[in-house]
Amino acid sequence: MEFMRRKIKREKESFHPCARRITKEGKASLRNRIEQMNLFNSNLPQNKFKNYTCFYCMQEGHIKNSCPTKRRDEFLYAKAGTISFRHGDEATRARIRKNKETVMCFKCRGLGHFADACSQKNAKIMQKQEKEEIAATPPLPEPKVSLKYPEFVHFKTIGILDGTDKGTWDDFWYLSNTSNKHMTANLDFFLNIKEEFLVEKLEKPKKFLFSYGIGEVMIKYGEGTYEIPGVYYTPEVTLNILSKELLRKQGFEIIWSGDRCSLVYMFKDKQGRNINIDKLREQFS
Repeated sequence: MEFMRRKIKREKESFHPCARRITKEGKASLRNRIEQMNLFNSNLPQNKFKNYTCFYCMQEGHIKNSCPTKRRDEFLYAKAGTISFRHGDEATRARIRKNKETVMCFKCRGLGHFADACSQKNAKIMQKQEKEEIAATPPLPEPKVSLKYPEFVHFKTIGILDGTDKGTWDDFWYLSNTSNKHMTANLDFFLNIKEEFLVEKLEKPKKFLFSYGIGEVMIKYGEGTYEIPGVYYTPEVTLNILSKELLRKQGFEIIWSGDRCSLVYMFKDKQGRNINIDKLREQFS
């Protein structure tokens, strides 16, 4: 009875009647082919990857699949426990977790940090927040009184500085007795300049004079030059102006020849401390 059951079971599990059974010759041919493959593989050089560079540890002599560093990192990662990473396989994650110096941020292309901890990204977020705060801030109320300022300011002159009329009109320097300071609208004259914003109300022309800086200028006259300190940068002024009053205070003497003048330093020669007060008083007695 048991024999019949096993026979029926074998018949049910047997191949389909149309299927071909592997013959003994076919089995022998497969065995010979496997032996030939094993013999071929055994004759291959053992160090066939000596000129290869591993993509994981960047060392020569092996490939990534047989990298000892990769195996060690996989072991360390499995031993450290489960830690969530976004990118890379487990071996790469283990290597990143061990040493972040090789990590490249895809935001700033810098090494040593992830994109979620990128300082450049955080700076952009801060700038975006500041812009949103500025946009949310209500604007200041518009002034009810409107002021219109003239485009140009002109000063009357009493003469021209001799030697400055050899170039273009912008190189001319004029002397004025209606201004209490030196002014120019040309930044090229300045040797040194310091930012200083001033607003002066001019009573006679009823205008406002805006000054944006003060410094030293170099004025060319023929083959020589004057260095004048305390000159204001005033873009609205139409002429290059030297104040007659201020030149005297700065130690310059003005020598006139018609409507032209030249400057001489008052103390170019040693004057000493000789002064005759009685002689000066006799002039008014």
